[in-house]
Parts: sequence; structure tokens; C-alpha cells
Amino acid sequence: MIKVELTSEQVRELRNAYMDELDKLQKRSEEVLALLRAIGQGTDVNDPQTKPQKVESPSKETQQEVSTEKQAVATKPVPAEKRPGWSDYILKKLSESKKPLTKVDIYKAYQKEFNYSFPDPAAAKNTLGQTLHYLRNVKKMIDSEPREGKRGHTYTLVDNTDLPVKKKIKAPKPEKELSKENPLVKEENEKWSRFPVDALTEAGRPLMRDDFVRMAFPHFNILPKHRISTRGKVSKALRKATKDEGSVVKVKIPDHVGTFYALSEWVDANNNLKPELV
Repeated sequence: MIKVELTSEQVRELRNAYMDELDKLQKRSEEVLALLRAIGQGTDVNDPQTKPQKVESPSKETQQEVSTEKQAVATKPVPAEKRPGWSDYILKKLSESKKPLTKVDIYKAYQKEFNYSFPDPAAAKNTLGQTLHYLRNVKKMIDSEPREGKRGHTYTLVDNTDLPVKKKIKAPKPEKELSKENPLVKEENEKWSRFPVDALTEAGRPLMRDDFVRMAFPHFNILPKHRISTRGKVSKALRKATKDEGSVVKVKIPDHVGTFYALSEWVDANNNLKPELV
């Protein structure tokens, strides 16, 4: 072994270096302990009350307590009904919203609704963005539009998107059968069945679902407060006109985001709009 002689100055510098490293290790251990306690108690790690305070080095008893808490957190089950995946939550939130939502709106709503803070917000937002991209470009279940004067997009549910049904559909009640015999109800249903064709004929151009909703208010003398029920009736009428009757077709218009509806005679064999309607 080679004996190394150090000057008093070198000894002092070496000692200071070791002390700095020890201080860093102690500070890091305090942060880890505070983080584990915050996770175990279900609190926000950014809360000033849960930030690490200057404490003594943890004893063996404290280390054992933290180890037990960590194991409990790792094995605690998370009920699926309380914490849905991004895909289900996005579709649910967009179907409930009366206006387009941004990625930030969906992210904050998830945290507030489930009282949950993501351990890694950046990773959670990245996953949310990928899910929005998948639902829009692959599944074709949502639409997006650039925000005017701002970064990012707003998202809405695509027309006639079939959401997962968790409850069994009940058999029709006798009252519905009686209502079919009511001349007024029958006439109302027939008007709604004709509405998509009537609205397109009146407009003379392809329309989006929101255009049909706006036209339905004066057409049926409906008050604006009944917007949600009117939107449902419009969707039902469009679904019948496109899938059952074939009198209306879905089309895409260049440089426009979203689904448009057009009369079947307005498109060619390839489902492209005639030039005068583009």
C-alpha cells in the first residue's frame, strides 16, 4: 500500500467534498421519504405541506415504516370503474360536453373528477395525446379543429359515434305502442324522418350535424333550451336517412374538418361531391 501524505489544505478540501456529498444524499433521502408518504396518503406531492422539511436522518424504525407503506401502495388495487382508461373517458366526456374540448380540458377534468394526481404528468399528457390521435385518425370516432390564434386543437365527437353501452336495453313500454296510434305523434315522426332531406334541399349545400340542429329550432318551433334533446333527434334522423333509406350520404370536403352530409344525388359513383357543390 502506498502512503499518501496530504497537506492540511488538501485534507480540508477533501473533508468539505465528502460533507457536500453527504448533504446531497441526506436531502435526496428526505425527498424520497416525503414522496412515499404523500403517495401513501393520496395527497398532491406538489402541496407545500408535503414538501420535504429539514429532518434528522431516518432511523431503522422509520425505514421499516416507509418500506411497509411502499408495499401497501404497490399492492392496493385500483377499481376500474373509478379510473377508466383514456379512450373510454375521452368518448364519455365529449358526449357529455356541449362545446368542443381541448386536451388540457380533458386532462384537468379527469384529475378533478377522480381526485387523482398523475405521478408523471408529462407521461400522462403524452398518453392522452396519443389516444386522441388514435381515436381521430384510426378509429374515426372524434373530430378536431385548430384553435384560432392559439396552439393545439379542439375535439368533438364524430356524428353517430356508437358509445359502449353498459346497461341492457329495456323492452319497449306499452305507452310507445299507444303513441304510434296517435296521429299527432305519427305526423311528428314523419316530419323528423323527412327533415334531413328538407334541410339539405333548403340549404342547397352539404351540412354538418350542428347545421341541422340550428335549422331544426325554427323548422319545428323548438326553444333553444331543448338543444340536447333536439341534437338527439337530429342524430336519429340522420342515421335513418343514411343507413336505412340511403337518401343522404356522408362526405368529406377538402380543407374542411369534420363530416358533412349531402343528398345522394349530389355525389358521383365514388362518393365525391359534384364540382359545383365543393
